[in-house]
Amino acid sequence: MNNFKLMLFFVLAFLLYSTMTSASEIYQYTDERGVIHFTDNPQRIPETGYREIPGQGSSHPRGSDLVEILEKKMNPKTPVERAAMATVRVESTLGIGTGFFISERGHILTNRHVLQQDKAEAQRQRQHYRETEQRLRSYGEQIRQEEQRLEDARKRAMDYEARIAGMHSSQQDRARKDLLEARQNMRERENYLRGIRQEYRQAREELDKHRRDFEWQYNLAGSQRQVRIGLADGSSLQATIIRISQQHDLALLHLSGYSRTPKMETTSPKRLSRGAPLYAIGNPAGLNHSVVNGILSGMEGVWVKTNAKIYPGNSGGPLITQNGEVVGINTFKELTHKFEGLGFALDIGVALSDMAGSF
Repeated sequence: MNNFKLMLFFVLAFLLYSTMTSASEIYQYTDERGVIHFTDNPQRIPETGYREIPGQGSSHPRGSDLVEILEKKMNPKTPVERAAMATVRVESTLGIGTGFFISERGHILTNRHVLQQDKAEAQRQRQHYRETEQRLRSYGEQIRQEEQRLEDARKRAMDYEARIAGMHSSQQDRARKDLLEARQNMRERENYLRGIRQEYRQAREELDKHRRDFEWQYNLAGSQRQVRIGLADGSSLQATIIRISQQHDLALLHLSGYSRTPKMETTSPKRLSRGAPLYAIGNPAGLNHSVVNGILSGMEGVWVKTNAKIYPGNSGGPLITQNGEVVGINTFKELTHKFEGLGFALDIGVALSDMAGSF
């Protein structure tokens, strides 16, 4: 019985862990050039503090020139600021990510996982649910066995009480004392078992709820055809999903109805030297169009490695040079042996080859 609470604790902890996104203390600040930065190290924040760019929540007339509108509102002064102007916030049924304009005709690149649950990850999640289900069934059976043992103990206590009357008077006092202790022990076990049953039901309900929510979200994400995007000035528009890559973590959106949209220039990361400054633009923790700086740490196959932090919400955003040219699409973060973390961005050349002919 002493292990039941520990077992149920691990079940509930698993359910919480399996759906949580890692989070840490995050800070946003603006440097002396007016560029917005993003960091998890409060010591990097200048004494002048930090600020957010408020969203306006409006849209723009159809047929208008978004480049002209955004330049008037944002007044970009540096290549990095101009790149941030071409970055969008992507809101899907799975949450918030980032994308960026790759053509003046409204085409936007982002990560596939911003829009759809990865099939392999979905299979792993379902396997976790099945394993948790098996554990709960095992715990439920142990609880039923304990309930049966408690019921057997009650019957033995009743039989013992009936036999006391036939005992010698010298034995009755001791027998009644033993019976009293046995019943006290049973009451304690009943109270403990009542709490365990409640925790078991809670774990059962949590598992069922998580499983239902997961399947609902998975199916909904797979059927969506449009997503909401937020421009750098805070305006909100609808974009259409026109292609999902089967080979890479890529998706292509299209914003229609505008004469011209911003467009980010690209360059091959292989042209850069290790240690070259890079900037990751995204929407982490719900903070719009934030910039965090780092350097090129190296290449690993199709991946550009950087120490620029890739936070939740940065996925699908551009990794750019100090000249504002895209070298990769921010995709994921991997902890190193020292836990400082490396960001991985898909080589922009690979992304453009994958999407060739789609825009």
